[in-house]
Amino acid sequence: MNVVVKACLVLACLAAAPNPAAAETRTMVAKPGMALVLGGGYVMTSTCSAAPLPDIAIVSPPAHGAATVVLATITVPANRQCAGSQVKVRRVLYVPAKQYHGPDSVTFSTSWTASVQTLQQGSTTDTVSITVP
Repeated sequence: MNVVVKACLVLACLAAAPNPAAAETRTMVAKPGMALVLGGGYVMTSTCSAAPLPDIAIVSPPAHGAATVVLATITVPANRQCAGSQVKVRRVLYVPAKQYHGPDSVTFSTSWTASVQTLQQGSTTDTVSITVP
């Protein structure tokens, strides 16, 4: 039997739990001209096989920059099950507008299907408040 491994990247945590991940608000600092990972996620089975990726959509784009959803490959961190495995992830990236300094925010939704055993269908809407110094 495959059991889903918890998988989190900043926000949008996906877990084998009766309730979907709760919506979260977080504050982050963006460096001018640099991409900042706001959130994202992946799901793996207990056998370290990749499961279907969550769907991520920008709900409220930033007023002073750009937010995009990208597909990337990462190495699972040492403190997680399946450490060292390569896995595809969806991420939300934010880049502040040139010459902009001040507050900004991005809201994005993450949803996943119940296509993997023990993972229930669910969704979250997360807001990230951003400061560009």
